[in-house]
Amino acid sequence: MKILICSDIYPGLAGIAQYCQELSNVLKREHQVTILTSKQPLQKKEEILNEIKIIRLPHAEVEQFMQKNKKNFNLVIIRWYRYLLPATQFFENTIYILPSIRKASYKSIYTNLKKREIEKSNVEEKGMQKCKFIIYPSKNVKKQAKEEYGINRGEIISHAVNLEKFKPSKEKKIYDILTVANLSDKRKGIDKLIKVAKNSQANFFVLGKGKLREEYEKEIKKENIKNFKFLGQKESQKYYPKSKIYVLPSRYEAFGLVLLEAMACGIPCIAFQPDGKKIKTASDEIIINKKTGFLVKNEKEMAKKINLLLSNDKLRKKMGKAARKKAEKNSWEKKVKQILNLFQ
Repeated sequence: MKILICSDIYPGLAGIAQYCQELSNVLKREHQVTILTSKQPLQKKEEILNEIKIIRLPHAEVEQFMQKNKKNFNLVIIRWYRYLLPATQFFENTIYILPSIRKASYKSIYTNLKKREIEKSNVEEKGMQKCKFIIYPSKNVKKQAKEEYGINRGEIISHAVNLEKFKPSKEKKIYDILTVANLSDKRKGIDKLIKVAKNSQANFFVLGKGKLREEYEKEIKKENIKNFKFLGQKESQKYYPKSKIYVLPSRYEAFGLVLLEAMACGIPCIAFQPDGKKIKTASDEIIINKKTGFLVKNEKEMAKKINLLLSNDKLRKKMGKAARKKAEKNSWEKKVKQILNLFQ
């Protein structure tokens, strides 16, 4: 089968690009895979990476490409909303695997949506209405699709994790708290994490880059917080095994793959309990409270649970083992089979 996968960028360390990479690595074993993505500076328009053909085009050329190749692909998998409408126009067998519900995502950080956010949400909604197959990463996102777009169809297939890439090791635990986040996105809740650090003796380390880093660093300096450090954009799999606890401070996550990656490395996780209002995440669908980590109501409780785990090695290791066991149920092979079964 010839499969086209559409990603926002490729390759990359961000969530969508990583998902498309893992998905294509499994699919290429039995199928011919092509990835269509945006053209970034210094990248080639076409190349072969890891036996997969990569085509990079400006968005203005995407519709023409799909029209020209409408008979060349049996299945199109969309991971970025901007490809959805052109794909449904020329391909019957289109699967939209949602990265989020854009409207709900915007509402988590903006009181009033501006014209730009509304237009983007409308593009996604129109594409979803026309799309034959819809896959939600969580119950949380499927609920949002109904609330925001009136769409009440599609299947829930949670994200997967590479269990060979992310696994426990005997490396020394040199990082108390690890967080991986896009520092250009307020939905990731780094401002909340700074408040947690202020009430904890633990050392906090954040992987990621973005335009808000300078703003966060000013706040850290203003509050005289000494236990918080940004490490820059790094490959997270090298840091998980060296960390004691993973903390997700997000306001909004469609799923929260970083939790699954950390759990696969045998690390207990702490995140805010979703309330459907201020906190819209799927953390309660990933973390088993009090078994693989903790779900907390606020920053004060988060600091308290961090202090508890750091002071109790036995409990932390017990939760880490349970976390790995939970992660093992989410292999890529299993999830890809579910995706293809939906299409077939």
